[in-house]
Amino acid sequence: MAELLVLLKSHWPGDTYAKQQLKIETDLTISEEEKASRKEALAQKYKLRYERGDAIVLFGDGHEWGKLETSPTCCVIKYPGIPVADMQQYVDPYLTIELEIQRSREWQFLIDTFPSDALAKTDEGELTIDTDISWAELKDSLYSHELEHTELRESIRG
Repeated sequence: MAELLVLLKSHWPGDTYAKQQLKIETDLTISEEEKASRKEALAQKYKLRYERGDAIVLFGDGHEWGKLETSPTCCVIKYPGIPVADMQQYVDPYLTIELEIQRSREWQFLIDTFPSDALAKTDEGELTIDTDISWAELKDSLYSHELEHTELRESIRG
């Protein structure tokens, strides 16, 4: 069984990015060059942030999850019978052809599109595929940033 830890809450709530940009822009103690450098670093950090629905880490069956790794911050999605290697793609970053990281994860679970009973299970901190939600339902909630649309990779239980 593969177990994915999926983020339920964004680490950059609301207008955090805009506030940090404004703070840099209005800082009178640094040069324009330094402001540009800091804004570029902030933009890169923002681009690589984890977002709601991103799989943070992947483990095999029976991993002992800590209190901070479960609801309300995260949810463990368990997939019985699927080797960890088949789920690796969900924790891989989204890379360009030049191997530059575009986003922390290529794939994202669109949690708000889960059926209501499965969404309730995420609030409890654990969701098991084929028990709480079918793979067919879950695959409809997978989004590929590379493909720019919801799609299932054929290597996973087509």
